[in-house]
Amino acid sequence: MAVDYGTDISTYRDGDLDRSFTLISGTRVLAEAIARRLETPRGALIGDPNYGTDIRGWLNKDFVDSEAALFRLKTAIEDEASKDERVIGAEATVLYDPAEKRLRITIAIEGAAGPFDLVLAVSQVRLELLSPSFDLAA
Repeated sequence: MAVDYGTDISTYRDGDLDRSFTLISGTRVLAEAIARRLETPRGALIGDPNYGTDIRGWLNKDFVDSEAALFRLKTAIEDEASKDERVIGAEATVLYDPAEKRLRITIAIEGAAGPFDLVLAVSQVRLELLSPSFDLAA
């Protein structure tokens, strides 16, 4: 049975807000929903005080360079991604570049429609979707 994640308006395009309001479908809908969770500060969404974990804030705290901090961040990412009801499982890999103060995060998502990798580049000011690529709605 095919699973439909629906159609949505993209909030990411070339690392910025999609001003052309491109329609997306497939795994891209779920990928963008998870990305939004990972750049929204906890408690910022009215009506859902447990939504969000702004991972950019971890870079601003200057403690992601320890193994313990990277493990806590990995766990926070997996926990936040798993809050989406369409996610069956999530396993994150977090790489930190101290010279650039950037994170590269790969999240292996097991979704209702099957597995895919969500790849993010994160700086102190921007979260960029590197993968999956755009699935434009027909």
